[in-house]
Amino acid sequence: MSAHSQGKLTGNIESTFQYLNEDTLIGANQPAQKGLINSYMNVFYTQGKFKAGMRVESYLPRIQGYP
Repeated sequence: MSAHSQGKLTGNIESTFQYLNEDTLIGANQPAQKGLINSYMNVFYTQGKFKAGMRVESYLPRIQGYP
């Protein structure tokens, strides 16, 4: 391994969006907050035997059913 070898940066992003509609068949009213989103991003860095990573999550506002 060279003393000047470059590290490798990898990762991924995911977002799940939910739009709430009124549904008179089931009696669901459309709330004031119509759009809901859950997102996360993973970032990983490796260089030789060194590995580091982090994850950032956002629930603004969260999709129904998530704690």
